[in-house]
Amino acid sequence: MSSLKDQQRYRSMDPKTRPPRPIQQPAASRLPKGVDDIRKTKEYKTAARRWTTTIVGLPIVIYTSWILYERLYLGKSPKSREDQKQKD
Repeated sequence: MSSLKDQQRYRSMDPKTRPPRPIQQPAASRLPKGVDDIRKTKEYKTAARRWTTTIVGLPIVIYTSWILYERLYLGKSPKSREDQKQKD
């Protein structure tokens, strides 16, 4: 832990002697050379594919897990065609 004396020293530092903050470049200048649209980069396509897979797959995994939980721990039996025929 830093002491109170160290904290006071940094607060009282003269702004003229303090080193300048690094300047962030605008987002457009951080794109790889020759790319005018970030959606055309390999990194973007990889990230978009992972995100799409997650969005599509997560509900399937959650629903399947819930059905299996009901069968294993709550004693619910799987649906069968015979059950449907008896109802009609």
